[in-house]
Amino acid sequence: MGHMWLRVRAVLDDWFAVAVLALLIVSVAGGWLTYTGHVDPGMTTERETVSAWETNGTFTHAAVVSAENPVYDVGTELRGESLYLDSIAPVVDGSFVFRYAATESGTIDVSVDQHLRKRKVVERGTGTVTVWETMEPLGNRSVGGVEPDSPVRVPFTVNVTEERNESGQIDDRLDNPPGELRVAVVATATLSGTVNGRSVEQTVTYEMPVEFDGGTYSLNGTAATDRHERTRVVESPRDPSPVQRAGGPAVLGLALLGLGGLLASRTRNELSLTETERARLAFESDRESFGEWIHTFDLPAVAEERPRVEAATLGDLVDFAIDTDNSVLADPDGERYVVLHDGHCYVYEPPTTGGAPGERATSGGDGIAGRLRSLAGRSESSAREPIEEDGE
Repeated sequence: MGHMWLRVRAVLDDWFAVAVLALLIVSVAGGWLTYTGHVDPGMTTERETVSAWETNGTFTHAAVVSAENPVYDVGTELRGESLYLDSIAPVVDGSFVFRYAATESGTIDVSVDQHLRKRKVVERGTGTVTVWETMEPLGNRSVGGVEPDSPVRVPFTVNVTEERNESGQIDDRLDNPPGELRVAVVATATLSGTVNGRSVEQTVTYEMPVEFDGGTYSLNGTAATDRHERTRVVESPRDPSPVQRAGGPAVLGLALLGLGGLLASRTRNELSLTETERARLAFESDRESFGEWIHTFDLPAVAEERPRVEAATLGDLVDFAIDTDNSVLADPDGERYVVLHDGHCYVYEPPTTGGAPGERATSGGDGIAGRLRSLAGRSESSAREPIEEDGE
């Protein structure tokens, strides 16, 4: 029986209760995985979109060159530019375009009011504070019976140079208060009707900022979309994972087999080590621990001629060798270990495994004892002979 298997048996015997508990826990886990993977995987809850609709507002803009310049001809239309020069194209013509989309159907009335909002604001720790604000109408339009994807277009015109100058005049009248000038085209769309079979009453506001930088201005006409959904909760059987499908039964089966084997081995007293096996295990452990003190040689004939002293363990023999500044000599087959010192042969012969539990280690012992008994008479008869000093 191998050294490793002896160690496994010793550990299982010493930690039997812990091993049983661990296998029970693994069995329960495997059973749960098997149950959830094959018997009752459970239900999963998801939200499903029943219907949806969304509104979209987009600003378009363009400016016509109205002043002589070395770059553009007068009358040239600059459309969708990221930057305009107010010295040659101060007037912006644009449109606000509203449309909506629905997953089913819809019919709504759309009313759009447009204004130019100018205001002076100051940023505070609590938020934005408005110093002054004005709203100028830019036009409006109402359209009835608008269906999905049908655009509602509302034009506007803004003289940017005049609006900036007017803002400066307002500041002058208010003694030039601190703050930042913010200008924007604001479109407010009021919706009323039916979308996807449900009544709709809603007001949506869209803005296009107008920003000034030196003699230029820019307009941000990015589209804005608002989505509205109607959902419902849907339950469906959960799809078991591969671990639940295959891993659960495998874990359960292996755990039950291990548990059954462990209990059967304990019942048949196969885990407990015999005295011989425990001695062999202790020997193997000592052999690994004290390997640097052990050297393998063909034992000299003098080892058979000297009076012998038997060591209880290999560890005891190694300790003796260390104390007497000797090495432990091992025969090539590793079944006898000796220390030659002061005319004596100190020997340890490891036991061989076998026997029933509780049996004392006897393998090799009788041979040693017999040899020692045979040498006893020789030792007594030669007790008066001088002992040869080896210096070992």
